[in-house]
Amino acid sequence: MTNLFHCFALKLETMHILIQVNADEHHIGNPYFKVYNDASYGTATAMNRVSFNAPEYIRHTTYGKNRWFLNSKEKRNPIALLNAPSDHIDRRDTSWEYTNWEWAIIQYNNEICAVGEKDTVEGRLKGKALSIDLSMPDYLGLPRK
Repeated sequence: MTNLFHCFALKLETMHILIQVNADEHHIGNPYFKVYNDASYGTATAMNRVSFNAPEYIRHTTYGKNRWFLNSKEKRNPIALLNAPSDHIDRRDTSWEYTNWEWAIIQYNNEICAVGEKDTVEGRLKGKALSIDLSMPDYLGLPRK
């Protein structure tokens, strides 16, 4: 099992949510990030994988946690968290911070595709790497089950 402590993680205790982008030894198919129903992996009881490309869940193992299908209210939390500014400066314009969505893309490319931040920002992509300009899907459209 992957060491979940060496990963990109966004958490917001007030929303009781954790979003992770990390290398998964069983990674399959579409690019995704993980959403947990608590700000801590250790106390989360449920999770699901969400596609970077569309408002859909990715079927995969949950490592002993229940599969979490977000309800209408819960869907707003990851959207708010991903739209928020990150703590990382955008190398294209040093007066601008990345959003958490852009930083998640950078981390996905780094962890899964071995494409670094500079190459992602400058569009030098390979394999399944995602464009920094990828629009966030409307996750309010995630299916209920």
